[in-house]
Amino acid sequence: MMNYLRTAVFVLMLVFGGNAVAQTTFSNQKISDLCEQVSVLMPEDSILPPPISNELIINKINNTRPIVFEYNAKGELMHIGFKLFDRSLMGDNNDALFFYFIERYLLELMLLEENDIQVKLKHQRVKIKSEIYPLDLSVKDCLTDVLSNADLVTSVQVSRNKNRYTVVCYKDDKIWLALNFPASRELITAYTKLEAEQALFGNFERFLSSPQEDISLTDVEMLPYKDKLFYAFDGSYLNEEMISTSFYKKDRGVFKPVFDVDYPVESCYNLFNAYYNDSSIISKLTFSLYAGESHSYELPLCLLASFLRNEGCQFYTGIKKLGRSMVESSVMAVNHDLGYYHLLVVSTDRQIWERPADYKVNVKMYCYIPMHNVSNLMGK
Repeated sequence: MMNYLRTAVFVLMLVFGGNAVAQTTFSNQKISDLCEQVSVLMPEDSILPPPISNELIINKINNTRPIVFEYNAKGELMHIGFKLFDRSLMGDNNDALFFYFIERYLLELMLLEENDIQVKLKHQRVKIKSEIYPLDLSVKDCLTDVLSNADLVTSVQVSRNKNRYTVVCYKDDKIWLALNFPASRELITAYTKLEAEQALFGNFERFLSSPQEDISLTDVEMLPYKDKLFYAFDGSYLNEEMISTSFYKKDRGVFKPVFDVDYPVESCYNLFNAYYNDSSIISKLTFSLYAGESHSYELPLCLLASFLRNEGCQFYTGIKKLGRSMVESSVMAVNHDLGYYHLLVVSTDRQIWERPADYKVNVKMYCYIPMHNVSNLMGK
């Protein structure tokens, strides 16, 4: 999840009158819009955003809690929000993405009037709670009181229940602030679908140009299958046909994925579900992007699988068609943490398992489909 904070391809070049640095670049449109909204509340001739990561108190927004501006390694402004969390919590970990979201989201709310805040919370299905400051009068009054305490959050708990997260910040063993919100990629990261696709594409190109680590089989329980084969079951999704099962043979005490013309179904499941370093299986990959754009590559399929795992995805494969020559499957690369999946439509000739140099695996990839848009893939 932290890739959203490290990298960004979408670049904007804006000048906010006398309150900005010319040719400032932003990681996404949301950050640009927020910076523009904040700039109009600054004194004339103020420099905004600051040219380096910094924090400022803007009295017209809150006269106690500073607003923090943070840049990524590419020099893009990637974060703007109230400084709530101790920066020791903002390291390279999964929860940091939620902390950045809360800092930015509270700033978004405080730039609105109360009625608009209520509409935004309802539309985005976000709930706010505090045991110290009551919400009886208004959300904005409550948040003003919360932000008036300049202490940084050092005690925080992140939990998930199905498709929703709760982040609870504590002070003196009481709930100082709690947010409950959906596991929504666009809400949490602030990237639109188009921006996310462009960032993914940039991450993919950098991944291919970087040294690759060996892909090793994770610690899984091997169960007996048939013909002295074994399988590892890692769950199913939607229905019993979309599974994460992978199949193995034991060679001199080492489990190796099955890629065999005599086992076309098991071999097809293994293309994405299994962990392996065999670069002889080549994929012909096409990214089908939101704006009608497409990009094509030829690369070892194990690298594509490794990249998507690095992006936080788990694979679920379903066999669509087993013909005399061709085998077709649908693969869901699901990011459970952020509530989306990439759909990969896969087809190949069964002879690839016998003569991999003569055939390729065709993969067409549709990116960032929200989980609430899941349909019956096996019927397509």
